[in-house]
Amino acid sequence: MAATSAVAADVVYKKAPPQPVQLPAVDGLNGKFDAFGGSANHHGYYAGTGSLSVPVGQQFGVQFDGLAGSYRNAFLRALATHVFWRNPSQGLFGLYGSNAHLDRLGGVDVGKFGTEGAIYVGRATLEGIVGVEFGNSRTATTGNVTETIDIKTRFFDRISLGYYLTDNLKLAIGHRYTGGKSALTLGGEWGFAVPGTIHMGSAFVESRLASGDASVWAGLRMYVGQKSKSLIRRHREDDPVNVLGDEAGTLGNSSSSSPATTGGGGGGCPPGFGPAPGGGCQGL
Repeated sequence: MAATSAVAADVVYKKAPPQPVQLPAVDGLNGKFDAFGGSANHHGYYAGTGSLSVPVGQQFGVQFDGLAGSYRNAFLRALATHVFWRNPSQGLFGLYGSNAHLDRLGGVDVGKFGTEGAIYVGRATLEGIVGVEFGNSRTATTGNVTETIDIKTRFFDRISLGYYLTDNLKLAIGHRYTGGKSALTLGGEWGFAVPGTIHMGSAFVESRLASGDASVWAGLRMYVGQKSKSLIRRHREDDPVNVLGDEAGTLGNSSSSSPATTGGGGGGCPPGFGPAPGGGCQGL
């Protein structure tokens, strides 16, 4: 009996190792805003965007996006909502919806609805939105030029593969299909601390390269959150990507122009316009 008691006394019971704690889908109320300028589909493009992300319990979140700016010398505005599940160590899945309005030709509207997802593997992030876009059609004649913006109901995608060379420097390559046209996308973002604050600033550039067309814009962004953290952590723990900057591409890809009158001149395009694929003329 004594021997048995001695053996029992020598037994050491160890606690099981603690299970890793899953980070929340959204690390507290946070947001971002930016301003950028450049060219989209050979037209001037200047705008600002903003986002507000809100946690919904531990595993879910919602984000509200907005854009206001100028495209083709007309006012462009847009709103979007993301509703999503996210594990910051694995990825994201959710629903996305947006609406944009361009004050041109009497008003052109673009709606989008789709699914959104992301996969995080080390320093790489594969993310995208796929769904359906829809809208209206507007035509107007100014001088000797007839312009049409026709938003058809069709599939769209936004796919991007990003890699963080450092915690605060991201490069990305991807694909866009919107307005019935495909484009290669290239971009980058460099984040830097804002002295004396827990917030972060960044400089970014985005480009769209398609057959016979190129778009590029650059700007500055400010991240506002609950704590100081790197760019890669802000992208995975705070707010999903605000993609409203792509609305100019949808509108530009859906645009065409042609001479309002045809007589006497051999069918050439007016100054400032060139032949459009499939016939007619388009703005240069």
